[in-house]
Amino acid sequence: MSRGRKSYSKPNKKIERKWYYDACTLDLKSTYPEIVNNKKKRSISAVVSHLALGEATGNCHYKGEEKYSAFLDLIYKTLPFVQVVGHDGIGKQMKKVREIFPALAITDCVHLATALKGRCELMRTTDSDLHKLNKAEVKKLGLEMGINNFSISYMDTNQE
Repeated sequence: MSRGRKSYSKPNKKIERKWYYDACTLDLKSTYPEIVNNKKKRSISAVVSHLALGEATGNCHYKGEEKYSAFLDLIYKTLPFVQVVGHDGIGKQMKKVREIFPALAITDCVHLATALKGRCELMRTTDSDLHKLNKAEVKKLGLEMGINNFSISYMDTNQE
């Protein structure tokens, strides 16, 4: 009988990096390649919510049948690379967001609370109301929710 040493390996506790995409980003042509490249090259998972998908679908519906069909094709192509999340259990985050940013529209609050609940490090948007929030307050909010360096970044729509 062999008396070799037992080998203990440390569990691989790789922290998953996640970026949340709100509704206004989902119909940008640049979003799909960003999501795919981030997943493949940088191990960053994209997160979208039911609200983001619903808002984006509704917004595209008003742009005409051709743009609506193109949007749906883009979403179907993107879905294998994203994590779609609901809004259950965002009460704590929602309350804090409303306290700090009382003038923010309710849908923007839901997006922000959902990104925080999902432990995303970054929220991608083209919404100026979200982008112009005080960066120090946003970072502080992230820290209170246990997320280091949480931030909101603006996606450039001029390249579309």
